[in-house]
Parts: sequence; structure tokens; C-alpha cells
Amino acid sequence: GLLLLAATAMVVSSGPPSLGLVSLVAAADVAVQTAVPVFWALHMGGLPAPLAPASIAVVNSVGNLGGFLGPSLVGTVHDATAGEKCGGQCPWGWGLLAVGLAFATITAAVSLGPSGQYREPQL
Repeated sequence: GLLLLAATAMVVSSGPPSLGLVSLVAAADVAVQTAVPVFWALHMGGLPAPLAPASIAVVNSVGNLGGFLGPSLVGTVHDATAGEKCGGQCPWGWGLLAVGLAFATITAAVSLGPSGQYREPQL
């Protein structure tokens, strides 16, 4: 896989810049799509069978909500800052917020344990 990507990059680098941009976008798409099988395996392997459809529905709902809220928030921030000042910084801020929320959620789930009762974290 990586050898083919390197060979493609060598061939494309001698061509026009637009061809290089298209090939980089294609390579990024391939890299992103490799996470899809792992995502579905997590749902099917880690949960009891009756809970798997519900977890997939929750993930789908969150994805749909993100598809609506993302562009809405970017537009709101763009209007509030009166320009393109936030172009590179806002995605970083939202990403850091998402990582913080994920960390807090995972920490809370680990603290509760499988029985749902709080237990002291063991370091």
C-alpha cells in the first residue's frame, strides 16, 4: 500500500500541480476509509447482540447531528468574527473540545465499572 502510494507520488510530482492535489485528496480519502471496518467491528464485537442496533443508531444520530451542527457553527463563528480570521483556528478548537469530551466520557465509564457503581481508579 505505502509503496504504491510512494510510486504514485513520484509519478505525480513530475506533472502539473492540480494532478498532485487530486492524488493527495484521493490518498487521504483512502486513508480515511480504512477506519470504516474497524468502526463496525467495535460495535459488533464489544456489545451483546441486543444492544448492537441501539449503539449503531446512537452513533448514526450523533453523526447526523454533527453534519448539521458543524456547518451551522462555522457559519455562526464566521459571522461573529466578521471575516475569515477563524478559518484555521476554529477546527482546532472544536477538535480539542471533542477530545476533552471523549476523555471525560471514557474516564467516567471506567470509573463506574461494569456494574454501574463507582469504584476508585487504580493507577
